[in-house]
Amino acid sequence: MVNESVKELEYNFRPDYVFKYLFVSLSTPTRIKLINSIFGIHLDEVSEIIVLNTENIFVNEIDGKMEKSYSDTLLKTSYKRKIHIEFQSTRDKSIGVRVFLYGLEAAKQEDSENVLRFPLPHILYTIPYGKDMYGKESIILDVPNYIEEENIYEDYRIQINIKYTNLLEFSLDDFSNKSLGALSFIYLYRYIKKQNECKTEKDVERILNEIDAVSEILKDLPKEDKEKLSMPMADLIKDISKVAEKNEVKKEVVSMIETRVKTYAETYAETYAETMRDKWIDEGFNKGAEEKRKQIIKNLLKADYSPESIAKACDVDTEYILKIKKEIN
Repeated sequence: MVNESVKELEYNFRPDYVFKYLFVSLSTPTRIKLINSIFGIHLDEVSEIIVLNTENIFVNEIDGKMEKSYSDTLLKTSYKRKIHIEFQSTRDKSIGVRVFLYGLEAAKQEDSENVLRFPLPHILYTIPYGKDMYGKESIILDVPNYIEEENIYEDYRIQINIKYTNLLEFSLDDFSNKSLGALSFIYLYRYIKKQNECKTEKDVERILNEIDAVSEILKDLPKEDKEKLSMPMADLIKDISKVAEKNEVKKEVVSMIETRVKTYAETYAETYAETMRDKWIDEGFNKGAEEKRKQIIKNLLKADYSPESIAKACDVDTEYILKIKKEIN
């Protein structure tokens, strides 16, 4: 059973949101590597990726209302079909049907007469129970089929299999060896879903080692991708510290996890802040864009970047950063 305490804490880390963000924002080579590994296809690293609209309007026949449906990520690449990735962090018996219906909406948008061309689907699970590392969700289409010669209808059944990958069944070595290194941080999500594995000092020691191992895997990513991963990774580590604190792990031990947040954030603060600095210059950094500059610095401080690292990366005085910090305390 799921630990009921999961519902009692509020988390900043939402895997569905994070995955959607990453699959539309990571560098093209990194996304291509992930797509090839997940789907078993062979897109070239310079293939163009177009993010498609995932919002569809349908009529709810029961209530007689128009409603919206959203699939998670729909991509157009050089592959012969569109790519559909659905992210699922809970048990849901209807996920196969929903993926099929999302695919149907995408197929209806193709300009083909009496042909429904479905995208290539895959479900990425992040659940610690009930799903193997790899598998399939099978759904049955039960439709009447007109037999012209006999002028009758008969039941006609089609089985559709939708492949899935359960990332919480992966070891850290699996993430490295299967070209899924960019998603290795999700290994740590198990401590949100299985909180009884984060309640002793020994547990925390293990988790700290695993955080370091994930950081080691991520260090080989392009600079721009590490920048995009720094925020969700920091959020995830913060949430793990909440679990440890709730499980009454000693305060000084919990603080070791929080230190990892700062260490990880500072590792990529320079990358992130340099990017922001370039934007400030482009938008009038030296001509008085003070409020915009201060807001970005506040965001960095709230994300646990240290004043020293922000000052160094942004080429401003530490005193200036500390002055802004007082405004948000």
